[in-house]
Amino acid sequence: MTSRSGGSGSGRPPPPTSVGAAALNALRDAAALLRHGRAAEAVAAYRRIVKAHPDNPEAHHNLGVALRAEGHGEEAVAAYRRAIELRPGYSAAHHNLGLALDAGGRPMEALKHHFQAYRLANDRADFAQALAAALRPVRLKTASPAVVEGMLGLFSAPDIDRQDLMGVAASLVLAREGLGDALALSAAPWDKASGKLGAWLKSHAGKALAKDPLFLALLSETVLSEERLEGLVVALRRLLLERVSANEALSDQALAGAIACQGFANNYAAPESGEETKAVDAQVWKLAREALVLDAEAAGELLLTLGMYRPLGRLSGAAELARRARRSGKELEEVLRRQIDEPAQEAELARAMQSPTPIEDPVSAAVRRQYEENPYPRWRSITRRPARPLGEVVASLFPAAAAPIPAPPHKVLVAGCGTGRHALNVAFRYADCDILAVDLSRASLAYGLRRAHELGVDNIRFRQADILNLGAIEERFDLIEASGVLHHMAEPLKGWTVLAGLLKPGGFMKLGLYSKLARQGIAAARSFVTKNKFPATADGIRAARAAIRALKADDPLRKVADELDFASIDGCRDLLFHVQESCFTLPGIAAAIGGLKLDFLGFEIADDSTRAAYAKLYPDDRARIDLERWRKLEEQRPATFRTMYQFWCRRP
Repeated sequence: MTSRSGGSGSGRPPPPTSVGAAALNALRDAAALLRHGRAAEAVAAYRRIVKAHPDNPEAHHNLGVALRAEGHGEEAVAAYRRAIELRPGYSAAHHNLGLALDAGGRPMEALKHHFQAYRLANDRADFAQALAAALRPVRLKTASPAVVEGMLGLFSAPDIDRQDLMGVAASLVLAREGLGDALALSAAPWDKASGKLGAWLKSHAGKALAKDPLFLALLSETVLSEERLEGLVVALRRLLLERVSANEALSDQALAGAIACQGFANNYAAPESGEETKAVDAQVWKLAREALVLDAEAAGELLLTLGMYRPLGRLSGAAELARRARRSGKELEEVLRRQIDEPAQEAELARAMQSPTPIEDPVSAAVRRQYEENPYPRWRSITRRPARPLGEVVASLFPAAAAPIPAPPHKVLVAGCGTGRHALNVAFRYADCDILAVDLSRASLAYGLRRAHELGVDNIRFRQADILNLGAIEERFDLIEASGVLHHMAEPLKGWTVLAGLLKPGGFMKLGLYSKLARQGIAAARSFVTKNKFPATADGIRAARAAIRALKADDPLRKVADELDFASIDGCRDLLFHVQESCFTLPGIAAAIGGLKLDFLGFEIADDSTRAAYAKLYPDDRARIDLERWRKLEEQRPATFRTMYQFWCRRP
């Protein structure tokens, strides 16, 4: 999890302007203090500059940056507001004011400033990233043209995680005029609703939705976890299938292509009726029987239809048919790229993957099988920020733990990199580093390697390996990151011990571990799955999802359906069907850190409210490293570590 604190998107104030030479030097000196983690000194320096130059907007803005880094969120807000009063078009001040308001629990007020910063400088990747992140929890009830235009701009912007846009984009689609009738029909029995839904799709509202660029982008670029829209998409898919089965032309090809992209992204998690299965089987038979005689247009319609229900790369004859049908439409081209071309590339990369260690442990072997069958997560976009030196990152996170850090280049190990997202985030975060990324699953590694090639990242070596056997390699590392990995081992401490042994003296370790307290609801849902004997197959996962969604609205178990991972077969298997899962407590973590003779540096926490809650309870612990006090805070706020304990240690 990446911290969002800091300056104009990078933790550094922008260069000052419109001041004399002496003040310019003072501003630069203060910025250097902040850059090296000396936030309190930077605040004092900026206060002196503001007193001497009260009408200088940069001075007020940079004071705000330092105040927020020091944990004084409300004072930072006041400083940013003053900078904007002095210069209304100050995009960086709007950006950082948005961050501060968002962290302070005022998302809608923050949103106004994020949009303003993006409007003033929409070529700034950090402004687009901040707006996308700020939009993540937002749900809107009206779809103003300006907001929709901004959303479409974000969907086409580079270097942002478009999954952040899913919730707010879904809310804007739900706010469309005339959609209520379609939602009601999609939830009704099919024999009573299909005719009316077909008529609706041919109506003005239906035609508009089928061509709505925001709706199509939502389906094509995110995993949709909004239950009502998922139900609508399932119904529209069935409607399109029935038309094709009745030998009608597939007129809504853009919609079919987007549904096919969504189906592939969630590994076809949507329920499928018996009638649909028969109709799809008939289309598969048509593929086998008539592929050689179909013209390009008919071939394209058949592939789009099948792509809504099945991964084309696994259908015999689909690749050959795709070769002849290509360039018949951009919707088909994108579906073929995702469902045929990319999996073929990954299969080739997997075959060539090097394995520096064997996989002998039975639990490791079982975990490997799970992720070979269901690589997780299958992501489409990622946030890319300018990389910074490791020492600068550590200093900004833990200024009280300042200690000499060797000069780059640095050796980094990502232990359990999955489908490469974690390894790429590491490559984007730390400048001048050589990364070894290991995982049990060749399928997952191949996905990550393909994405690294696409993004032009060449400093990651992807290798298949078991952490338990990594002690045999000769390399030693300045930084080791293992997030969401150790808790899937039979003996997590054994794996942690191996990793600790791979650290250089003075090296850092960042770990992500499940919290037993925060995952009580998920643990209950896992028990529900086990009790009802749902198998860890695609059909079993679909059945479990349906059973959980059929629970009463006030049933606590149903809350697990709000998790993003619940929306896909791969994610749901990881969430509720994992072959091995352990959860941790803070006393257990403290004991492990002590036993391994590591120094605890602190938690990496994205939201200011958690830091503020700790500071209010324990103002004397400015470094926030007392794990017993964190235990007490977590008991009061059980969701504090909902996204795992993310913490840093250092080998003395």
